[in-house]
Amino acid sequence: MRHSAGMRSLYALASLLTMVAAGGRLLTGGLPKSALREEALVLFVAAFFVALAVRVRMSRLATSALVQFGMNAVSVLFAVTFLAISAPYLPDIVPLTAVVFAFIFLASDMTLPRRLLLLAVAVPTLALVGIWMYELFILHLSAQMLAAWGGLMVALLALAYVDWSILQDRLGTQVTRLHAIASAAQRVGIATDYATVARAVLGAVHDSYPAANQGGILLFNPANGKLRALPVALNERGLTEVVGQHFDLDPGEAIAGTAYLTGRAVVWATEAEVARAHSTLSGERRDRLRQAAGTVKSAIAAPLRTPDRGVIGVLTLGSSSHEGVFAGEDVMIVQGLADQAALGIERARLFQEQRTQALTDPLTGMSNYRQLESVLAQEVARATRGSDPLAVLFCDLDGFKEVNDRHGHQVGDAVLRLFALVVLETLRAGDTAARYGGDEFVCVLPGADHSVAVQVGERLRQAFLEALARQPILSRVQTAVSVGVAVFPTEGGDPKELLAAADAALLQDKKRLDQAIMGGGPELHVVRRRRATGEAQPDDAIEGAAG
Repeated sequence: MRHSAGMRSLYALASLLTMVAAGGRLLTGGLPKSALREEALVLFVAAFFVALAVRVRMSRLATSALVQFGMNAVSVLFAVTFLAISAPYLPDIVPLTAVVFAFIFLASDMTLPRRLLLLAVAVPTLALVGIWMYELFILHLSAQMLAAWGGLMVALLALAYVDWSILQDRLGTQVTRLHAIASAAQRVGIATDYATVARAVLGAVHDSYPAANQGGILLFNPANGKLRALPVALNERGLTEVVGQHFDLDPGEAIAGTAYLTGRAVVWATEAEVARAHSTLSGERRDRLRQAAGTVKSAIAAPLRTPDRGVIGVLTLGSSSHEGVFAGEDVMIVQGLADQAALGIERARLFQEQRTQALTDPLTGMSNYRQLESVLAQEVARATRGSDPLAVLFCDLDGFKEVNDRHGHQVGDAVLRLFALVVLETLRAGDTAARYGGDEFVCVLPGADHSVAVQVGERLRQAFLEALARQPILSRVQTAVSVGVAVFPTEGGDPKELLAAADAALLQDKKRLDQAIMGGGPELHVVRRRRATGEAQPDDAIEGAAG
C-alpha cells in the first residue's frame, strides 16, 4: 500500500535531520582536511542512499523482506565507515556510535519476519561491538564508559524487543479477526436459513475472541415490536442450540435494545457499565437474563444493518470472565461481523420466500404439486425401508364448477380456502396436504392403513360440512367432498401408481354417491343431504363473498 505524501516527507525530513546533526558534529570536531574530504564523500553517498531509501520504503518494494533487510545492511555499512573515519579525532565517539546505532535499530522495520528481524538487529549490534572493541584496545578509551553505554544499548534492544512483541501480537490478533470476518462471509454466503447464519457468525466470534463466552443474534419482529434471539447461542460450552427459551426485549432495553435503537455499535467495557445498561429492565427480567447469560463483565453490541430495511436486529457479545475484553478498537471488527450476519439473514429470508412461493399454492397456502411430488417420494422411500403403512387421500369438491358459475370465482376461492383450512386443522402434525390443482387436493398420511385413511376422509367430509354451516355467506353453497383412498404398497408401488390408484378410488366414490343421491338409498352420506334435498339458495346471499 502506498503511503501518503505527508508520511513520505516526514520520513525524508527525519533522515535529513539525522545527517545534518552528524555532519555538524563532525565539522565542529577539529578533523584534518583529509578526513573532512572523506567525511564529505561519505555524507554525499549517504544522502543519495537516504533519497533512494525514501522512495523504496514508501513503495510496494518495501513489502519485500529482503529489500528491507538490504536497506538496513547498507545503513550499517555507512555508519561503520562514517564512524571509523572519525573515531581517531572525536573524543565523544562512544556516545556518538550509540546514537547512530540506536537510530538504526529504531529505523528497522518491525514487521519483518522473525528471523530476518533478528538478523537485521544482529548485524548492527556486531558492528557496534567491533567499533567499541577497537576503541577499547586500540584507542585505550575508558572501559567504564563503554560498559555504561553498553548497558544503555542492551536496555534499548530489550525495549525494542518488547515493542516488537506487542506489535506482532496486535497484528496477529487483527489478522485473526479479519480472517474471522472473511471466514464468516464465506460460510454465511452459502447459508439458506437463519440458524446457519447465526452458527457461522458466532463461530467466527468464538475463533477471534476466545474470552467472549456469551453471544447471540436477535432479530426485530415487526408483528409485536420486540427483539428475539435466534435459537443458536454462544456460551461457556461453545455454540449451542437454544430450545424453548424465549426472552423478548423492547428497543432501547439492555445491551441489545440500546444498539438496535441507536443504530451503531456500543461497547460496555466494565461490569458497572453493563449493569447500567441492564438497569432499564425490571427486576424479574434482569434475573431471567442473568440466569440465561450469567454475570456479564464486558460486552459489545452491533446493529444488523441492511440497505433496504435498515436495522433488522443486533449482534451481542459478552464475557463473564474478564472486564476490558472489548474496547473501542473492536467496534470495526464486531460491526463487520454484524454486517455479514445482516447480509446472510436477508439472503436467507429471500431464499425462504422464494422457496415458499415455489412450493406453496398462493390461494390456499398449502403445498403445491411440486412439493407434493417431493414429499410423496420421500414417504414412499421411508415406508419401503421401514415396511410401514402409507395412505394417500385424493379429495375434490363436488359441483364446484356450478359454485363458480352461479356465485362467481370470488366465492369459489373462499370455498377453496375454507376447505384448505379444514384439511390443515384435521390432519396430524406429520401429515402433508397439497393442492393438486383446481378443486382437487391430496393428503399424504404416513403410518396410516386403509381403515385409518377412511376415517380421516370421513372426518374431512363432516368437518367441511360443519365449517360451511358456520359461515353465514357460504352456508347455502351446495358442495361437498368426495374422497378416494389408496394404500402403499398394495394399491401402488411407487408415487405415480399410488396417486393414480387414489384418483381412481375418488372416481368410484363419486359414482357411488351419485347413484345414492338418484336412488335415495341408505348409502347417501350426511354431507350429501344438502344436494339431495335441493334446498333453494338466493344468489344475493353470497354475492361478494371473500374468505
